[in-house]
Amino acid sequence: MEQLNIVLFLTTSLVINAIPGPDVLYVISNYKYKGWKAATPSIIGLFLGYLFHVLITFIGISAVIASNPVLFSVIKYLGSAYLIWMGISIILEVFRRDGHKTVQVEQPNQTNKYLTRGFIISALNPKVSVFFLSFLPQFIPQNDKNSFVIVILGLIFCIGATFFNFLYCLLSSVKTKRVFQHKLLDYLPGVILASVGVYTAF
Repeated sequence: MEQLNIVLFLTTSLVINAIPGPDVLYVISNYKYKGWKAATPSIIGLFLGYLFHVLITFIGISAVIASNPVLFSVIKYLGSAYLIWMGISIILEVFRRDGHKTVQVEQPNQTNKYLTRGFIISALNPKVSVFFLSFLPQFIPQNDKNSFVIVILGLIFCIGATFFNFLYCLLSSVKTKRVFQHKLLDYLPGVILASVGVYTAF
């Protein structure tokens, strides 16, 4: 692979990953409420979801999804519905927590829950597949017949996204601790996630 392509890919990936989206919001929300014991499995779940999209891009399923409007729409609406459900769940959780000040015992399966939710959020987003399908090939030389390069580039991109997910958690605790002390702002992540779900459905 040409050096210019590598530099351009790394630069572009850095810029894209630095822009916060629903994934970052989901991670920060879990970090704010439960700390690293919730944020870490959430980030791992998102990472596995990213790898899922790299894999289906590599084996060509993304191309099938992108070329099939019905299949694309079904997956898109499933992803949007899940985001809406996640947003409403967060709002209800905050509402219940405000109404019950007693300390709740952490259930043993919470780690799996956060990991699974993270995976579903990223895996049920067909726009990520289309993004990888259109983004990664741009940095592969035309004379390069080794499609495994897509996996390498995809893995680099996934690692970068995961790094920024961890970074935003740290920044949320250091830079915005006072801002998030207002009780009404506890509902903000849920409202935004639900809104993003509605927006992505259209």
